[in-house]
Amino acid sequence: TTNSYVAHVSWTPYETGGDEDELLMGYKLQMRESDAKVGWSTVAQCLSGTEVRKKNLTSKHGYMFRVRPVMRGETGGHESNLDTSVCEGGNVIPFSTASDVVGARREKSSSSGSSSNELLKLFANLPNNKLLARGGIDKVYLSDAFANVDLVLLYASAHWCPPCRKYTPQLVKFYNDAKKFYKSNPTRAKSIQVVFVSADHDMNGFKNYYATMPWLAVPFDADTREKLLSWMKVTGVPRLMVLDGRTGKILESNSVGRALDLTRFYKMAK
Repeated sequence: TTNSYVAHVSWTPYETGGDEDELLMGYKLQMRESDAKVGWSTVAQCLSGTEVRKKNLTSKHGYMFRVRPVMRGETGGHESNLDTSVCEGGNVIPFSTASDVVGARREKSSSSGSSSNELLKLFANLPNNKLLARGGIDKVYLSDAFANVDLVLLYASAHWCPPCRKYTPQLVKFYNDAKKFYKSNPTRAKSIQVVFVSADHDMNGFKNYYATMPWLAVPFDADTREKLLSWMKVTGVPRLMVLDGRTGKILESNSVGRALDLTRFYKMAK
């Protein structure tokens, strides 16, 4: 039809160089709309090739795809648990990370609010446009989370990382001090928001670690989390990136190792 389109999806062949190559039967392909209102649906259970054309796509939000190798005699867990790691003791290979969005239609944007929109774009496709709050007990809309915020700090960290566990209490103190100072001196102080971007290996590690933090977090199972880690070019943790809350501009690529001093951060926001 006039409003439908076709997506060409391809992926790198799975190769181990060992006996597992002989056990490879094909590839399972899944897709979902990028707004994440509906879960993943299976396009094909076992494709023999490494590319496919998906016709009659209609969503204005676009689609994301993911794929995993299908092995002969698979054992070890359910697919719902395999987004990030192979189940111990089994040979079920996890799905790839979600692809970039395909087929999204750009909407005309107004000139007003363009600055804040640049920041919000970093969190595109976040489920329900909500971040986690209060250690995961609550959720908050993106538009509320960044309203009138001068500095946004993206904190890439993980529970399994000893330097991260040492740095987090220091950042908590800095964050709490910044909140108190802003509350008592709103005309002189700058508002600061921290967002945890987890590099944990599993959901339990994320939950236990985030429970020790007073700020916001990207949900662990959201594709936005991995896309943010990639955008930040995270190769090691901890990592603390400072953004201008009004424009989304990077003010400091990594503040870890530098003084957690309010005056120094306030100067960035000028």
